[in-house]
Amino acid sequence: MPGARRLVLGLALAGVACAHSEPFVWVDSVPDALVNPPSVYVIGAGDVLAIRVWEQDGMSTRARVREDGKISFPLVDDLQATGNTPVQLARGIEETLRTKRLLNNPRVTVNIEDPRPSSVTVFGEVAHAGSFPLASGAGLLQALASAGGLSEFARDDRIFVIRPGSGLPRVRFRYDDLLRPSNRAADFRLVSGDVIIVE
Repeated sequence: MPGARRLVLGLALAGVACAHSEPFVWVDSVPDALVNPPSVYVIGAGDVLAIRVWEQDGMSTRARVREDGKISFPLVDDLQATGNTPVQLARGIEETLRTKRLLNNPRVTVNIEDPRPSSVTVFGEVAHAGSFPLASGAGLLQALASAGGLSEFARDDRIFVIRPGSGLPRVRFRYDDLLRPSNRAADFRLVSGDVIIVE
């Protein structure tokens, strides 16, 4: 049994060491487009889409984006929806219809009929880890407040944001910078799906 305890402790310490050695960038080095992303809606899993193919009522449909990021569309294979704006998805559907020679000059519109709830996930050294609703234009300070603030064990210079699909490593923040107005940390805007880690 003592050997088993030592093994578990060793694995836990290795996990902590790996977490601290993951690459990161300070928020001051993040491109402007990620600090204050344009207010363009990007389709995500759970969205319900109304897809209209002009003059082709039989092909027009209503589809919920599945967890794998795809939608089912009449007469074609599943289509990747997540990561696209509604306009980008509409252009993609048009191209697919042309490529498969189903229509010569398709015109498609995509509308968000029922958007998924916007949320961020906060975990680590906070009072209440979990998933929290995200208000439009919210910053990191609001998300930390939703989680009840930092715990007594939190390091106030080891706050990270992970933005899936951004191509960036973890973005690092200092808590004091979030409290000062008009600086890059305070101006950083969260988007739905962001993950916040406090070490």
